[in-house]
Amino acid sequence: MNLQRHVGWFVLLIGLIAGGFFTWGFLQHGWPSGWLYLDRFGLVSSILAFVPIVYAVYVYVRKVRHEEIERQVIRREPGSRLAILIIEVKGNIRNQVENYLLQQDRFSSLSLDDCIYEVQMAEHMEAGDLSKFRRDLNDAYEKIATAGVDKIHLFIRGPAPVSVIAGQLLANRIPTILYHFQPNKGYQNWGVLQ
Repeated sequence: MNLQRHVGWFVLLIGLIAGGFFTWGFLQHGWPSGWLYLDRFGLVSSILAFVPIVYAVYVYVRKVRHEEIERQVIRREPGSRLAILIIEVKGNIRNQVENYLLQQDRFSSLSLDDCIYEVQMAEHMEAGDLSKFRRDLNDAYEKIATAGVDKIHLFIRGPAPVSVIAGQLLANRIPTILYHFQPNKGYQNWGVLQ
């Protein structure tokens, strides 16, 4: 959207400059000279416009190649780029989650500090706090998606509306596995959000 506005201003500026060249030529020598000045301006501007066009193509090709390399890495190693998302409303469960993860073989080799993302809210939430929670959760998801994660492990502690909003925001995006805490049993994998 921002780029479109800048391109629009650029086109308007070029039009004004071209109109200025035509008017200048017309005022000096009449119609034929106006068109001659406009033609010369067109030649110079088309030569100058070639440089940003070539640069834009270069940037686009580089971006496409980078994305293709990322996709190949993800295809070769599915599930290897994971994130742990902890949503806490009542108390701190990070230590509990870390202890659980360290006991699991598939998580024991991970550097947990690099892959844990937290969304924390006040102890007593009210209806007005849900929009802030939604914004914070969306920000955490954007960080996770930017990191190139292909699987999210979700741990939640909080009231039902928090779980509903988290499910709404995370379902049908990056595959998200929900973990539920049960007393005397610890965390259990309840499957993928859908």
